[in-house]
Amino acid sequence: MTPIDLAATAGSSDPAVGLRAVASLRRLVEQLESLHVDRARDLGWSWSQIAVELGVSKQAVHQKHGGQRLSGEKLSVEKHGGQGLSGEKLSGEKPSGDRAGTSTKGV
Repeated sequence: MTPIDLAATAGSSDPAVGLRAVASLRRLVEQLESLHVDRARDLGWSWSQIAVELGVSKQAVHQKHGGQRLSGEKLSVEKHGGQGLSGEKLSGEKPSGDRAGTSTKGV
């Protein structure tokens, strides 16, 4: 089932079908977040920069994703054809530290 199918199924009038779809979407979102956090770290982003983009604290994102890579293999832009999940070109550029009034000093 595609993500679009899941989203449509989440609106089902049958609560069992809808709740299963919501659970599947939740797993998909977690996988997408992990993928993009790994990519950002591979590109040299700080935990603070990632946290700003996710709208959470630096501590929260580090706690959730900091010890995640157990296999030792890193995801890289090259492995994914240099594109994000929606097909956008990934440049490897880090966002500026002054975004949303945040600073990355000491990170």
